[in-house]
Amino acid sequence: MSKNQNMTENQAMREVSKFYLILSEGEKGHHILFSPEMIRMTFEKDSSELSKLFHDNLEEINRVLNESMLMKNLDEKQDLIASQSADLQRALVYGYFQLLEGQQGSVTLH
Repeated sequence: MSKNQNMTENQAMREVSKFYLILSEGEKGHHILFSPEMIRMTFEKDSSELSKLFHDNLEEINRVLNESMLMKNLDEKQDLIASQSADLQRALVYGYFQLLEGQQGSVTLH
Protein backbone atom coordinates (compact mmCIF):
# COMPACT_ATOMS: atom_id res chain seq x y z
CA MET A 1 0.00 0.00 0.00
CA SER A 2 1.45 3.36 -0.94
CA LYS A 3 1.44 6.28 1.46
CA ASN A 4 -1.45 7.99 -0.30
CA GLN A 5 -3.52 4.81 -0.04
CA ASN A 6 -3.15 4.31 3.72
CA MET A 7 -6.49 4.07 5.47
CA THR A 8 -7.50 6.18 8.40
CA GLU A 9 -8.53 4.39 11.56
CA ASN A 10 -12.20 5.14 10.78
CA GLN A 11 -11.87 3.73 7.26
CA ALA A 12 -10.19 0.61 8.63
CA MET A 13 -12.98 0.13 11.16
CA ARG A 14 -15.60 0.48 8.40
CA GLU A 15 -13.78 -2.19 6.38
CA VAL A 16 -13.71 -4.52 9.39
CA SER A 17 -17.46 -3.97 9.79
CA LYS A 18 -17.99 -4.81 6.11
CA PHE A 19 -15.91 -7.96 6.54
CA TYR A 20 -18.09 -9.07 9.46
CA LEU A 21 -21.19 -8.36 7.36
CA ILE A 22 -19.76 -10.54 4.57
CA LEU A 23 -19.13 -13.34 7.11
CA SER A 24 -22.59 -12.89 8.60
CA GLU A 25 -24.15 -13.26 5.16
CA GLY A 26 -21.93 -16.29 4.54
CA GLU A 27 -23.28 -17.95 7.68
CA LYS A 28 -26.74 -17.59 6.11
CA GLY A 29 -25.52 -19.24 2.90
CA HIS A 30 -25.11 -16.00 0.92
CA HIS A 31 -21.51 -15.97 -0.30
CA ILE A 32 -21.53 -12.50 -1.78
CA LEU A 33 -17.83 -12.21 -2.70
CA PHE A 34 -17.75 -15.35 -4.83
CA SER A 35 -19.75 -16.58 -7.79
CA PRO A 36 -21.40 -20.01 -7.54
CA GLU A 37 -19.07 -21.18 -10.32
CA MET A 38 -16.02 -20.06 -8.33
CA ILE A 39 -17.25 -22.00 -5.28
CA ARG A 40 -18.00 -25.11 -7.37
CA MET A 41 -14.60 -24.90 -9.06
CA THR A 42 -12.94 -24.73 -5.64
CA PHE A 43 -14.61 -27.74 -4.10
CA GLU A 44 -14.00 -29.93 -7.12
CA LYS A 45 -10.52 -30.21 -5.58
CA ASP A 46 -9.52 -32.47 -2.70
CA SER A 47 -9.42 -30.73 0.70
CA SER A 48 -5.73 -31.58 1.22
CA GLU A 49 -4.94 -30.00 -2.17
CA LEU A 50 -6.97 -26.93 -1.21
CA SER A 51 -5.19 -26.66 2.12
CA LYS A 52 -1.80 -26.76 0.38
CA LEU A 53 -2.99 -24.20 -2.17
CA PHE A 54 -4.13 -21.94 0.66
CA HIS A 55 -0.85 -22.17 2.56
CA ASP A 56 1.24 -21.75 -0.60
CA ASN A 57 -0.63 -18.54 -1.46
CA LEU A 58 -0.84 -16.77 1.91
CA GLU A 59 1.17 -13.78 0.72
CA GLU A 60 -1.03 -13.34 -2.36
CA ILE A 61 -4.20 -13.84 -0.31
CA ASN A 62 -3.08 -11.06 2.04
CA ARG A 63 -2.30 -8.83 -0.94
CA VAL A 64 -5.78 -9.34 -2.41
CA LEU A 65 -7.51 -8.81 0.93
CA ASN A 66 -5.54 -5.61 1.58
CA GLU A 67 -6.25 -4.37 -1.94
CA SER A 68 -9.95 -5.17 -1.57
CA MET A 69 -10.13 -2.94 1.50
CA LEU A 70 -9.30 0.02 -0.73
CA MET A 71 -12.26 -0.73 -3.01
CA LYS A 72 -15.32 1.41 -2.58
CA ASN A 73 -18.03 -1.17 -3.23
CA LEU A 74 -18.82 -4.87 -3.34
CA ASP A 75 -18.78 -5.04 -7.15
CA GLU A 76 -15.17 -3.83 -7.21
CA LYS A 77 -14.22 -6.41 -4.56
CA GLN A 78 -15.92 -9.17 -6.58
CA ASP A 79 -14.16 -8.03 -9.77
CA LEU A 80 -10.81 -8.02 -8.02
CA ILE A 81 -11.27 -11.61 -6.83
CA ALA A 82 -12.56 -12.73 -10.23
CA SER A 83 -9.49 -11.21 -11.91
CA GLN A 84 -7.09 -13.44 -9.95
CA SER A 85 -5.69 -16.74 -11.21
CA ALA A 86 -7.91 -19.81 -10.79
CA ASP A 87 -5.59 -21.20 -8.09
CA LEU A 88 -5.65 -17.95 -6.12
CA GLN A 89 -9.45 -17.80 -6.44
CA ARG A 90 -9.61 -21.34 -5.05
CA ALA A 91 -7.27 -20.39 -2.19
CA LEU A 92 -9.42 -17.35 -1.35
CA VAL A 93 -12.67 -19.34 -1.45
CA TYR A 94 -11.16 -22.15 0.63
CA GLY A 95 -9.82 -19.70 3.23
CA TYR A 96 -13.19 -17.96 3.40
CA PHE A 97 -15.03 -21.23 4.01
CA GLN A 98 -12.45 -22.29 6.60
CA LEU A 99 -13.08 -18.99 8.37
CA LEU A 100 -16.83 -19.54 8.20
CA GLU A 101 -16.41 -23.05 9.54
CA GLY A 102 -14.41 -21.68 12.45
CA GLN A 103 -17.12 -19.11 13.13
CA GLN A 104 -19.89 -21.72 13.13
CA GLY A 105 -18.13 -24.50 14.98
CA SER A 106 -17.89 -27.83 13.21
CA VAL A 107 -19.60 -27.60 9.83
CA THR A 108 -18.73 -30.06 7.10
CA LEU A 109 -18.13 -28.51 3.69
CA HIS A 110 -18.35 -31.73 1.70
